[in-house]
Amino acid sequence: MSFEIENVTDETSLARLFERDPKSLARDWYGADVTPAVKYWLGKNSRELLVAAQYPGSSQLFPDLAANQFFEGLWERDVFEVFLRNAKTGAYQEWNLSPQGAWWSAAFPSYRNRDLHYTPNVSRVVASGEFTTSGWTASLIFPIAELYSGIASDELEISVCAILGSSPRKYLCLKSDPESEPDFHHPNGFQSLSSRIVRSSSQ
Repeated sequence: MSFEIENVTDETSLARLFERDPKSLARDWYGADVTPAVKYWLGKNSRELLVAAQYPGSSQLFPDLAANQFFEGLWERDVFEVFLRNAKTGAYQEWNLSPQGAWWSAAFPSYRNRDLHYTPNVSRVVASGEFTTSGWTASLIFPIAELYSGIASDELEISVCAILGSSPRKYLCLKSDPESEPDFHHPNGFQSLSSRIVRSSSQ
């Protein structure tokens, strides 16, 4: 079964994306139901990827993180994650988004082999977050021109995940694998993406 990212017009704002029906992460890595679920929205236009997530529950947060801050290690607290993978070569890109609206992205030519030469132009990215004791909403607008060149392909795969709570931590994902430990980078966690994302150097 393939996954689709919603097509939106260049003028569509995140507010309009939130008006559409969300998808849900409602199972963990081991296949157990998770309540409440994480709701999320993924959209794209000719210039940008739009990512948004919402969770109606208490959160494990980093102190003093700011919206739009580029910060590595967000997976150590509550985080929403998206991966895009070139199905032909295995190269992939990861995005992390925190409840506060801090974000991070990295590229990998192969499984857990990070490309240290890739860093997106953070000045072109817009991320935000709102959180209270009863939940959070966060969003990310990422220019398609800033995508890692290694994932340029007409055959892409996607993985959508979240990490919540503590003692124990909950690892939510689209595809469960009860026989192994949580590993969102593993190729088995990806599924086919029917949507095309065209990276142009002229953007």
